Amino acid sequence: MAMKIGKPFYTWWIALVWAVVCCASFYHPGNEYMLWTMGSAPGLWGAMWHGDQGDIHGLLLPVLGAGALTVLLLGLILDLMRVSRGWFFVAWPVVTVALFTAVMVFADRPLQRSHTVTDGLISYSLAAINVALFFTIVFGLVGTLCGWAVAKAARILKRRSGNHPHPQAAKP
Repeated sequence: MAMKIGKPFYTWWIALVWAVVCCASFYHPGNEYMLWTMGSAPGLWGAMWHGDQGDIHGLLLPVLGAGALTVLLLGLILDLMRVSRGWFFVAWPVVTVALFTAVMVFADRPLQRSHTVTDGLISYSLAAINVALFFTIVFGLVGTLCGWAVAKAARILKRRSGNHPHPQAAKP
């Protein structure tokens, strides 16, 4: 089965969304930049090119570049695998809301640690959007691979059952 890419939708769309949310999250980072770090996980490997370990403000560009490259490649894989867009755009908001709700319900006073309630809501929302985006990418890849495996197994079983008729089928 040759993988052919038609219009690269996920490739550019996911990278753009991730980068915009990552930048916004950097300016609403949550408690000690932890929420920004969680949402920027795909690009954290870019931090190794940042020389001054004490300066958090110099991390944005290396993390943004590395993360955009990582997410761009994941988007390309989604395009090549032809992951359903309908599924993706239902799953992503559902996972975002689930993550945001879980943090608000189970975290120890999440909004009290922010400067203002509004800043806290923005910080947690941006982190939930990017973490959910990454989870949805992984779920889409794994789900598509599982779907391919099930379809392949069904074809093999159908082929085998076609070559060897069931013994009960031959009786009059």
